[in-house]
Amino acid sequence: EVWTPLRRSAALQLGPLRPLWALRLALALVGGVILPFSYTVGAVSVGALGVATIALLLGELAERALFFTAASPDSMPGIPA
Repeated sequence: EVWTPLRRSAALQLGPLRPLWALRLALALVGGVILPFSYTVGAVSVGALGVATIALLLGELAERALFFTAASPDSMPGIPA
């Protein structure tokens, strides 16, 4: 069984980083799908678009944190493998 950098990153996201991954997904759905759709059909007010924008921003910050936390290189930079 070979543990490539991608497989290690996936294992981290499905294991210890799963709460951060779930938060990112939830914020993306709320800010990018649910609130804009609800505004389009008239179910929520214009203020919901501000909430959607904040949710999208927080989701992007969570995505960046997840990306840099789950990165699993083969070796340290500058050290030959």
